Amino acid sequence: MSIIKAHHHLSPLQLDALIEVVNVGSGHAATSLSEILNRKIMFHVPSITSCDFKETLLKIVGTNNVIDYVLLHFLGDITGRALIVYPSEDAQNIISMITPKMLQNSYDIQTCLLKDISSAVSSAYMDAFGRILGFWVLPTMPEKVAIQAPLSTILGQFDSDIDVTFCAETKFNFRDTGNQLNVHFFLLPDSVSIKLILHKLNV
Repeated sequence: MSIIKAHHHLSPLQLDALIEVVNVGSGHAATSLSEILNRKIMFHVPSITSCDFKETLLKIVGTNNVIDYVLLHFLGDITGRALIVYPSEDAQNIISMITPKMLQNSYDIQTCLLKDISSAVSSAYMDAFGRILGFWVLPTMPEKVAIQAPLSTILGQFDSDIDVTFCAETKFNFRDTGNQLNVHFFLLPDSVSIKLILHKLNV
C-alpha cells in the first residue's frame, strides 16, 4: 500500500480544515469511552499536526523506549491504515484502574482492554471523518495490539521512509481519579485516498 511521503505534508490551512473532524471525533470518543469504562471522561481541545512519523513516536516513547499501540485498516470510499498510540505509562494506569488487581498482570486482559478502547476511538474518529467530509469509511477490527513494545517493533510495521498525513492528539481525563489517557491517532491514507481527501477539503 502506498503511503504519503514527505512532500505531502499538510499545510496549516489544510490542518485547520480538518480540526472540526478531530473535535467531533474526540467528543464521540469520550462518550464511547465513558460507556465502556463506566466513568465520567472529559477531553481537552485536541491538537492536529502534520508531522514526521518516527520523530513523533520518539517523543511519545520518552525515556522508557516502549509504547502501546493498535494497528488497523479502514475501508470504503477512502482506504489506508490507522494507528492508535499511547504512552505506556498512561495505558498501564488506565488498565490498572479498571482491572481487578489479580488480573492486572494478564497480557490477554491488557490487550483485550486496549483493543476495546482503540476500537471505540478509531470508530469515533472515522465516523466523524466520514460524516463531515462526505465519505463512507469503516475501520476494521484491530489486527495488531502491542503492550509495552519497543519502538523498533512499531517501526517494523511500516516502510522506513513513511511520512504520515496527520496526527491527532487528544487528552482524556477521568474525573473520578484524575488519571489521564493521552491518545495519538495517526491516519495513514493510501496515495489515491489522500487526493480524494484534499479534493473534499478544496485545498
